[in-house]
Amino acid sequence: MGDGGRCVEGDGGRCVVGDGGRWVVGDGGRCVVGDGGRGSMSEDEFYERMRAFLRERRPDLPGDIEPTTQLWQAGYLDSFGLIETLTLLEELTGHPILIGADDLPSFFTMKGIFEAFVAD
Repeated sequence: MGDGGRCVEGDGGRCVVGDGGRWVVGDGGRCVVGDGGRGSMSEDEFYERMRAFLRERRPDLPGDIEPTTQLWQAGYLDSFGLIETLTLLEELTGHPILIGADDLPSFFTMKGIFEAFVAD
């Protein structure tokens, strides 16, 4: 059952709350945000959204962010940035992004992120 866009109680450990085309699912104390299955996004659109996100996180870093820029080495991503990136990916794709240790190399570049989590 939902209250003001918050997940306050669930059925079988899950709670779904609709809010203006967006949904929030609580599962085992974890909330996942999505937009109801927005559909696919072009590679160029993805890169523009990621660039805007990365520049907002690190406005102090100069230069262009190319699809093959090493995001960790260049200072755009760190452990907190990875979590924020996962949240952004869930918003962009409309579904939960679950990762394991084997997926971490996908986060080295925007191209790797797109190919692993966004491309059809």
